[in-house]
Amino acid sequence: MTPLVNGQAYAYADIVVTVLGSPIAGISSISYSDAQEVTENYGAGRFPVSRGLGKIESEASMTIDRAELNALIIAAPFKRLQNIGEFDITVSYVPLGSAPVTDIIKNCRFKNTPSGASEGDSNVIAELELAVSHIDWAQ
Repeated sequence: MTPLVNGQAYAYADIVVTVLGSPIAGISSISYSDAQEVTENYGAGRFPVSRGLGKIESEASMTIDRAELNALIIAAPFKRLQNIGEFDITVSYVPLGSAPVTDIIKNCRFKNTPSGASEGDSNVIAELELAVSHIDWAQ
């Protein structure tokens, strides 16, 4: 087996997340996925004879620090995240020595404005849920 066949692995430090046109420095996680409804169609016999492909549902969330949350709230109409219209989020994977790859989370809207903290927190964070139309993978 040849070592390092694919070169350097992607790491969180190689990710640049852009929201509303600005890179977000205070983001500690981003999660997004899509899933397609697949239905087995049966005919003669016990096994499927075809598959029907249905809707694709996408979802996303991100965790940011309170300073980033404050900046978003201040920029939002009437200081409410849910009043921000649809926007795209780009997630660029930029490892040193490899070609960048960018996923685009399309037509996002904030679903919540979270807040809270616990004793001992050294960084107050907020988990933002997003409504998403679809994801353009690996641009």
